[in-house]
Amino acid sequence: MYKKADSHSINPPNKIGATSLANLALDFDGVICNSVEECLRTSLMSWISLSKDLDFAHAFQVLGDSDASARLRPHFYRLRPWCSTGSDFVVLQALVSQTPDPERQELSGRKFAKYRDACPPDRIKAYREVFYRGREFLCSSHGAWWMEGNNPYPWVEGNLQSLASNPQVIILSTKKAGFISAILRAWGVEWPSGRIYEAGPGVAKSHVLQELYRVSRNYRGNWILIDDFLPHLQEAQHLPFIRGIHAQWGYTLGVQTEPTIPAISHQEFIKFIDPYLAGPDLTRRHTPPG
Repeated sequence: MYKKADSHSINPPNKIGATSLANLALDFDGVICNSVEECLRTSLMSWISLSKDLDFAHAFQVLGDSDASARLRPHFYRLRPWCSTGSDFVVLQALVSQTPDPERQELSGRKFAKYRDACPPDRIKAYREVFYRGREFLCSSHGAWWMEGNNPYPWVEGNLQSLASNPQVIILSTKKAGFISAILRAWGVEWPSGRIYEAGPGVAKSHVLQELYRVSRNYRGNWILIDDFLPHLQEAQHLPFIRGIHAQWGYTLGVQTEPTIPAISHQEFIKFIDPYLAGPDLTRRHTPPG
């Protein structure tokens, strides 16, 4: 059984039952990849395109000619923990851009959620579509600049190829699988595309794992889901074969906690993944200093 210790440690770290090692599902953004800058760039260009009725090429030029990124960055970074999908990022740009500068510091996660929930469905759909089309444009037309905003967390980076070689480990993200593959390849990591799973709009990550558990003989065992976004973990609490663990790095930075869900620090994560690194090529193991 899992319990949250006072030190936020996990006990036991990665087993459900006496001996079996659970299957492991890792979120991408906020667990493997720090993509906050990429999300800022993509969503701001997409918002400029939508709000000024410009094509992406001209919106990109406007973005490059302005100091909007620098002005909006601290507010975007501060409110990032409350975003989950592509549409959320454009909602955030709309909210920040339409809020007078002196009042931006007063924006909170609660105000963001209230603003987002008041948006009509057709607007949310437009935000989602423009964000993903904008990301496609940047990835294909300004790939190096776009890729600069996607960086692996240091305590994960050196072990990614070993994790990619373990069939018990999958990536489960709301990010489109094609973008994840492109980012991993840019990092020099060959992760099998068949082990990158996408939870699309309105699809819970717990539902994806439930389907894998139901239809795949390889994944019929117990699961551990490591995610930085609490709602994804809360949705999985009612399923007895899934144990959620809250990643305490990346975007959360302690701003969101849930007493019933165990947390893990990046130092604990290094020890946690050790059993999943065992394989024919142990030279790829890497433990960062500290």
